[in-house]
Amino acid sequence: YSLSAAHSNDRADKGEFVLINAALMLFYSFGAIGGPFAASTAMQYFGPSALFVFTAVVYAIFVVVILYRMQVRSGVPAGHRSRFIGLLRTSTVFARLAKRNDDSDGPGKQ
Repeated sequence: YSLSAAHSNDRADKGEFVLINAALMLFYSFGAIGGPFAASTAMQYFGPSALFVFTAVVYAIFVVVILYRMQVRSGVPAGHRSRFIGLLRTSTVFARLAKRNDDSDGPGKQ
């Protein structure tokens, strides 16, 4: 989910963030509901080892989609990129780092 959110927000226009994140949450919930159901059904018919096969198939599909998307879509232009700032949820310096990010001169100028 986090990687999908990062990619989609990189490509979103200024007014699309809420819409995109709502769609991501919707699709995440589909996977959270459907994935365990599909895996348990596979395990019921093929035994416990089907869980690992199911997981491998899901990841293989994910890799194929990623490779396809890398071929058909260009990267984010350098002018729209910014430096990554890793923050812990419990970080006491979060406010200072977030403020430092807001004080930048624009995208990619940190």
